[in-house]
Amino acid sequence: MKKQKAYFTGIKGVGMTALAQILKSNHYDVVGSDVAEKFFTDEVLKRLKIKVFEGFDENNIIKNLSDIYIASSAYNEKNNPEIAYLKRNNIKILSYAEMLGRVFNENHYGVVITGTHGKTTTTALIGSVLREAKLDPTVVVGSRVRAWGTNAISGKSKYWVIEGDEYQNKLSYFNPKIVVLTHLEYDHPDFFPDFASYKNIFRDFVKRIPRDGCLIAFGDNKDVRDVAKFARCKKIFYGYGARNDIRLLPSFQNELSQTFKIVLKDEKIISLTTQLVGDHNALNSVAAYALAKVLRVSDKKIKNGILKFEGTSRRFEMIKKKNPIVIDDYAHHPTEVQATLAAARKKFPDKKIIAVFHPHTFSRTEALLNDFAKSFNNADYVIVIEVYGSAREKKGKVGSKDLIKKMKEYSPTPVEYARDLDAAFTCVQKIEKKYAQSDLVILAIGAGDVWKIAHKFKN
Repeated sequence: MKKQKAYFTGIKGVGMTALAQILKSNHYDVVGSDVAEKFFTDEVLKRLKIKVFEGFDENNIIKNLSDIYIASSAYNEKNNPEIAYLKRNNIKILSYAEMLGRVFNENHYGVVITGTHGKTTTTALIGSVLREAKLDPTVVVGSRVRAWGTNAISGKSKYWVIEGDEYQNKLSYFNPKIVVLTHLEYDHPDFFPDFASYKNIFRDFVKRIPRDGCLIAFGDNKDVRDVAKFARCKKIFYGYGARNDIRLLPSFQNELSQTFKIVLKDEKIISLTTQLVGDHNALNSVAAYALAKVLRVSDKKIKNGILKFEGTSRRFEMIKKKNPIVIDDYAHHPTEVQATLAAARKKFPDKKIIAVFHPHTFSRTEALLNDFAKSFNNADYVIVIEVYGSAREKKGKVGSKDLIKKMKEYSPTPVEYARDLDAAFTCVQKIEKKYAQSDLVILAIGAGDVWKIAHKFKN
């Protein structure tokens, strides 16, 4: 049987590279193109021996006629001549989510991890546990998993585990057997006009879980419980509250790990240890435990999988271990910022924490302004960089100076404005001079390119 050929325009994106890896392992002939700028995905694509053209050119398409064309959402016919060529010739273009949905739905035992927070870490944790259990899963994660050196693994078994993004209703392309719903709070205001429309996406999604499937959900969140009512399948709730099927008890954190106990419905008590910090990651570990038990994985293998898991890029990633300690984190929602800073304070109770925050999108900053303003209580000093826009938003009604003004209403924590990354780095250097470097934790926070500040300290 002839191999199908797939052409990726914008192949270096995290999701696109993961999909290219999955298709290649499923006997597709894969080629693609992207900008010359280097990403971690360059190494992944090179290792997979996937041909990548530098730059976008319609001749790349003409010389590599394919059965399927997949385009990154970062590009359109105005900034990518390959997309312009395909549209001009009425050739069907698939998005990353559409194509991943096609292969995901093909007779697999599909698991989707979704929700406002914790998707990436929970997906990667589950992948770690299922690999430890020798279930040989296919896993697609929204960030590089440190132990894998990539953000996807392609297994040979029926088990497929993917991170499901709610933005632009990408969930509509997937028909899973099991759904893990980690949390629900309003987000992506540039697409969802209000929380009701955001919540409806999840409600419609869980309706599609078959009766013999399962919904694993964070039971301490009222909106998660509301959505769960629409699922016709078995439901397992986890969290701190007494109503949950799996109850989490307070954790103990030291410099290397945190340990916590969970109480099952039959009152059996299980102890788990993770290298990850923060209560939110204890909850992510419980979700992974619950999913693995549905798949009948032993407690021993689950414990080992959770303990061995080192985390993913940009999720409380330790960039420098001392003098000063430097951490990079993707948090871009008020709840995530709070959780990240709470985890830092718990791990480093005696150090000064400098938070360098890069708000992501004008619409999110405006919609959640008050919540963002209340999110930095665990920092000793905050630097706010001007808002990082998106391809869809070049400007907005609210900027970082408005956020700083609001922050000062809620907290006496010193806060400073930085117009760009260079200005922010200069601010950090000034603060550094006031303290011994051994006393400092510098935390770069945001979904934009604030990670570049953290990495400057590696030099």
